[in-house]
Amino acid sequence: MKILLLVFVLITCFLFSCEDDEALQIRPVASLKLDIEFEQTKLSFPDTFKAFFEVIIVDDGGTNSQSMVKDSVSFVKQLNGKHRSQGNIEIPIDKKIQINIRASVGEYNLFGRSDTLKISAGDNEVRNIKVYLTTGNIIIEKPVLVLLGGEAALMSANIIDKGPENLTEYGFVWNTTNITSLEDNLGADINYLDHAGQYQSIINSLTLGTTYYISAYAKNANEIVYSNQSSFTTNTSTSNIVLLTDNAFDIGAYTANIESSFIDDGNRAVLEKGFVWATYNNPELENNEGRSFEGLGADNFSSTLRSLLGGTVYYVRSFAQTVEGDIFYGNEISFTTILPTAPDMVEGIVTEVSLHSAKISVSILGDGGLNITSKGVVYSQAQNPSLELNQGMTNEGAGIDAFVSNLSGLLNGTTYYARSYAVNAIGVSYSDELSFVTLGIGDIGPGGGIIFYDDGVSGGMEVGLMDTEVIMQWGCATSSTGASSMIFGSGLENTLAIVNFHNNLDNYIDNPTQCDHDNDGSVAALYCYDFFQNNCDDWFLPSINELSLIYNNLYLNGFGQFSDYFHYLSSSEVDAYRARAIDFAVGSEMQDAKKSEFLVRPVRKF
Repeated sequence: MKILLLVFVLITCFLFSCEDDEALQIRPVASLKLDIEFEQTKLSFPDTFKAFFEVIIVDDGGTNSQSMVKDSVSFVKQLNGKHRSQGNIEIPIDKKIQINIRASVGEYNLFGRSDTLKISAGDNEVRNIKVYLTTGNIIIEKPVLVLLGGEAALMSANIIDKGPENLTEYGFVWNTTNITSLEDNLGADINYLDHAGQYQSIINSLTLGTTYYISAYAKNANEIVYSNQSSFTTNTSTSNIVLLTDNAFDIGAYTANIESSFIDDGNRAVLEKGFVWATYNNPELENNEGRSFEGLGADNFSSTLRSLLGGTVYYVRSFAQTVEGDIFYGNEISFTTILPTAPDMVEGIVTEVSLHSAKISVSILGDGGLNITSKGVVYSQAQNPSLELNQGMTNEGAGIDAFVSNLSGLLNGTTYYARSYAVNAIGVSYSDELSFVTLGIGDIGPGGGIIFYDDGVSGGMEVGLMDTEVIMQWGCATSSTGASSMIFGSGLENTLAIVNFHNNLDNYIDNPTQCDHDNDGSVAALYCYDFFQNNCDDWFLPSINELSLIYNNLYLNGFGQFSDYFHYLSSSEVDAYRARAIDFAVGSEMQDAKKSEFLVRPVRKF
């Protein structure tokens, strides 16, 4: 058995074109979604290249047993710098599988394999599966000087490929000679982590006016690889201010956040600090498209850049101006604002269905770079409901947060179609269409019983299935309990009266003959009152009119597997010695002795 993932979308965000790795996503029309995370190498990918997909069924021991799917797909570079591919792939269900990916890019043959996963029919879980692309060896670029001070420097390096295994450590080693290694160095900055891609370190405690040689390195269980060396000479004075402009974060369509810190304040009095930005390189205070001022003093600072253009590359530098009028700039960083779109796909799941209501749980994958102004669910008895054409809708307010919509006022036993939606200034996005059928008489209710009554507004009543049926006495056979009501809706009141009466007797269950020598200690109402199923503890013994509805609405229509050879007890008593029951063979009300044994099923209202 297989599940068809129709129109799956593969998005690889390569480090040379964006700030963070993004997931390779497979989005199906069905409820299953696979998010595959690439730990990607920083290779110079062409605008178009091919990759090969293979789905492997593996046995319990983890070894390959059968190749199910083989397909090649083309990746095409988008305007945002990401590569995308579209196609179809069938994933076998109820099997352990791995997804293999191969690509040949220039001189590199890349290979990736996912974690082992198992998917079952109706599985709604979002899966996060890592796929490691590797060339088979550690590849690391030589360090790049980002910022230089008199006693500190900011260095950057890039692990192009971490090889087939996780790294155990990586970092920098430096010396005043051209011999740099973990065994021979003047200093080292070590990270005991697994990593791929760029990283930075601030090299401290340097000497003024001194030339240093520095190498980047990476290490796994089998090898250690050093990059080619770089060199730099520290400033001869500490009077220069050295600023670090950090990478932008929380990037939207029109805004972005950015932070900066002082690597070296040069012992200078800072009169003003902030950021300058533009759509061209090296913006300055006198030449920019935007700037912010963040006060005085040589402490770290941050800002929200505003009034940006969507889908645009920006270049940013931090700055500090001294009381003497000297201006110092930090390193330049760049980022691309989000090209605003309608919200990313909204996804809904029907979590609860009743007679006249349903609940749909909804998540929104993205706001499209703009604030979501409204969200909710549209529904109808016709397919493809929309904001313009529906029989009902909910509005759960603004924002990207997940929500649950309660659909009410529905007709029982009716098929409805629903789509969740989200709206921003660009437009509206809808989820895939959901369908559900509201409950009706004879359906299984929320407590696991069978529905025998519909109040026509919001709920109804249900009675336990055949496996909840027992044979027992009504209770004490010589006393009136006060449970005399016959009307519909009085079953719970009667049950409480019966339970309280027997609880006030002196240990009736162990000493039932105090009522009558034929009493065996059983109490039908107490059995129903103590019944627990589907997290529901509000069951009771029905009144005679409620029992009559069970007979008319269920038994006569062939629902519920009721017996027609025995009477069914109600909670309505006649007097101290008799209680009301119904003979399902003829549908007549009977007045049976309380000490006689008859059939009992619990009911509840919902």
